[in-house]
Amino acid sequence: MSYFDFCEGACSFHVPDGPYKLKISLDPAMETPPVFSLHYENAMEQPVDISGATAIGNWDIVLHTLNGVISDSALSPFPDVTISSEAEETARAGDLVGEWEAASDASGQYRVDAPAAAYDIKFDPPDGPEPPCKETQAGFVLSESTTLDYHFPEQYAELSGTVTINGESVEDYFDPFSEARVVLVDEDQYEVRSFIRDLITYQYAGLAPAGEYDVKLVFLGARADTLSAIEFLTISWPNFIEGFTLAADTPLDFDLELYLIEGVVSDWLGQPLESVTASFEDTESGLDARAVFAGAITDAQGEWSMWLPAGDYNLQFIPPECSGLVPLDFGEYTVLAADQIDFSFP
Repeated sequence: MSYFDFCEGACSFHVPDGPYKLKISLDPAMETPPVFSLHYENAMEQPVDISGATAIGNWDIVLHTLNGVISDSALSPFPDVTISSEAEETARAGDLVGEWEAASDASGQYRVDAPAAAYDIKFDPPDGPEPPCKETQAGFVLSESTTLDYHFPEQYAELSGTVTINGESVEDYFDPFSEARVVLVDEDQYEVRSFIRDLITYQYAGLAPAGEYDVKLVFLGARADTLSAIEFLTISWPNFIEGFTLAADTPLDFDLELYLIEGVVSDWLGQPLESVTASFEDTESGLDARAVFAGAITDAQGEWSMWLPAGDYNLQFIPPECSGLVPLDFGEYTVLAADQIDFSFP
């Protein structure tokens, strides 16, 4: 059961005695039309015990003014740009987290009053032909009233291309709904753009501000030969290309070189085991390291197969639940070429 009250300043309401969690929501009323909108809630619900008339304390919410001028690529005032944000959640009880939204006026100016927090601030131009595109300034820390002006990029360029496997279509290896993403990462490690391969044209394309990036490749693939034989592969490759310069419309194709790894899983009597998962996990570590996680489930004949990029992996065989068997580590395994790995549970 929940009890609530809408208030301007002081609040009071009647509830039965007992333990409760207190949640504060902030939606201050603004001018008409509003200069900005603001919605915040405390990050963690506060425990409070009610026994008779109880004072739950006062909240002094400090707001800081953030204002500035938005300009277009020619440095002219840019009206009707939507400026919005989501605050990072914190683990501290009672901290306000939420979002706000404002719009630039005819002179390109905007204003918002918001609690102190680290924000990813988004600048969304009015509807119309692109560019300009929606842009983000990541990690802006609001700790006091301050000014933040924003100038849309002077130049955009299109990045487009295909993502293939061993020079062939992804669909020759995985199901058609498999996803491939090309991500442009700036020097602050912020993902400026994420282009998803189209499931119909098999290509990706999009606009991004001209500049220098590292290119990250993300692949999520799956294949089901039967209801029991399933294969999946996830790759997150942070620095697939380092120091890539986007200065004009550029075609950029990606080809993943994968190797077929297959085998048979059996019990101690040599009988094939169904529904055993062969699990591969990349041994690389670190923020810039490639991350690969893959698995294949055996069919009724105990057979499994998967496609993997070259590298070192920790390999584990995981039996189905209620089989009486326990997961076993095969150990570190290096993929350099197509190979077969047969495994028997002791």
